[in-house]
Amino acid sequence: MASNKRLSFLLIAFITLIGVVFARTSSFYVVSASEKKSSSGLLVGESKYMPMRGVITDRMGAPLVTTQASYNIRAQTRLMGGLQVTGEITSTVRPRLTVTDTGRMANLIAPVMGASAPALKAKLDTLVMDYAGDRYSPTMLFSNVTLSQTYAITTALREQKIAGIELEESAMRVYPQGDLAGPLLGFVSLQPLGYTGVEGYYEQKLAGVAGEINRRSLLDLISVTEEIDGATIQLTLDSVLQNYVENRLAQAISATNSSGGSVIVMDSRTGAIYAWASAPGYDPAKATQIANEQGAAVLRDQNISDAYEPGSVMKLLTIAAGLDSGKISRTQLFNDTGKFDVGGQYIYNSGYKKYGTVDLVDVLQESINVVAAQIAKDMTAPIFYDYINRFGFGQRTGIDLAGETVGLVRSYNDAGWTRADLATNSYGQGIAASPLQVVSAINALANDGVIVQPYVVQQASYPNGKTETRRPVQVRTTVSAQTAKAVREMAAQSIKDGMPKAMIPGYTLAGKTGTANWYKNGKKADTTIQSFVGIVPASQPRLTILVKLDEPNTAYARDSMGPIFHDIQERAVRLLGIPPDVVVKSP
Repeated sequence: MASNKRLSFLLIAFITLIGVVFARTSSFYVVSASEKKSSSGLLVGESKYMPMRGVITDRMGAPLVTTQASYNIRAQTRLMGGLQVTGEITSTVRPRLTVTDTGRMANLIAPVMGASAPALKAKLDTLVMDYAGDRYSPTMLFSNVTLSQTYAITTALREQKIAGIELEESAMRVYPQGDLAGPLLGFVSLQPLGYTGVEGYYEQKLAGVAGEINRRSLLDLISVTEEIDGATIQLTLDSVLQNYVENRLAQAISATNSSGGSVIVMDSRTGAIYAWASAPGYDPAKATQIANEQGAAVLRDQNISDAYEPGSVMKLLTIAAGLDSGKISRTQLFNDTGKFDVGGQYIYNSGYKKYGTVDLVDVLQESINVVAAQIAKDMTAPIFYDYINRFGFGQRTGIDLAGETVGLVRSYNDAGWTRADLATNSYGQGIAASPLQVVSAINALANDGVIVQPYVVQQASYPNGKTETRRPVQVRTTVSAQTAKAVREMAAQSIKDGMPKAMIPGYTLAGKTGTANWYKNGKKADTTIQSFVGIVPASQPRLTILVKLDEPNTAYARDSMGPIFHDIQERAVRLLGIPPDVVVKSP
């Protein structure tokens, strides 16, 4: 029996599974570098106990991310050359060591991990050669290995008397609802540290505080500091709506052969995010593997990290700025000649159309570039860009997610700016913003002219019973409540007349489509970005919704946006209990 115990110690790989949890179920035991054995065989020095990382739930408390015990499996480099223990081991006889068959090792481990045995053997052989050549290579074979997998592997290796691996106690993030909201949640590295999304922004709250024990022996403690587990983070996200939105976006991407897309559903009054889809997304459970194979750039969230030209959605803000500054009036008529001269350069309407005498509802419904450019010119550049700044372009929204971009706005006092920029910016070209910045800006019109800071976490609950609850933050006023209401009414009329398929019975809808250029590697491509931002109900706003498709095979946004926006809007008002604002007449 004693010989078997000593053999297990020498092989290292065969440590007891239950040792992951050291006399407690809520923490993981980690031996620090300063810990060593005394002459009596007892551990002395300093030990650290890592806390459990906090749970992340949806707005109703349904878990989205939890933590469970796991192992990392490493090649035991100091034994590589592959060493097998043979013969009887006593206190005076050293074990005889022979070269391990890396093929046998790979054949035993790979099936348990669902990996390729030849690939694993090749990796082990490389480590053998690197070690023999006094070179260092990363020794990690598998990370986040479950307890059942670890048991199967160590049992198989023990039976075959194969050494050469070591186990590293760890903890793995578990996703009860699969890859739902993956980019928003973010991921945790092997360190472990949170990266991107909620995991990155709330790293300190989720990680907790490590415990520590200083001792002379196991029975002689100098000091004990208890670990503090991470906080439970409750999101504003509605997981039922989120699931529907992700599936509906995937359907739209497939139907239009798009390369990607976005959906954001925001509470108009508070800025709380109810749904957040970003495609292509990723599975946070496989994030480290994806980063190793494809690079970390693919783990970004395009809703906050990627800037695009919003296109004619910007006409809502241009008209709002013109009305609020007093440069135009709601009843004013404009003469659209089909082109607009900007210092010898001409601005045209889509399809080179000419509409003649039009009002502001016509400008929105027909998406007239020429009149939008004329409004911006009449305002003058300083006034126009002052409003652009108020609406939040060229700056972060302050959302509680890691990785937010500032976008790109070239103002009139910047080098290289021309009057053509003023004209094209008025209808959303030559300016770049993230989907979140766009929906946040339009949401100001829903919220009577006031920008609210968007957020995804509504509460943090700590192990000591303390809770922190988020309160809505009003950032600044963009336009007056009267101006915001006037723009909503005009936008609602334009949708009713020009895009009725986006509407649902009982609810008025104010919104605007946008079609803008798509750029690849900094060069304009032949494809477009198409989007729609809508406010529902228009008369008593409760939700502001953005839908965007990248490179769809449809010519204009009104063709691609109607069906998907209709369905997401319909599901959102039902799940969130948003009452209608008009009476539906019975047939």
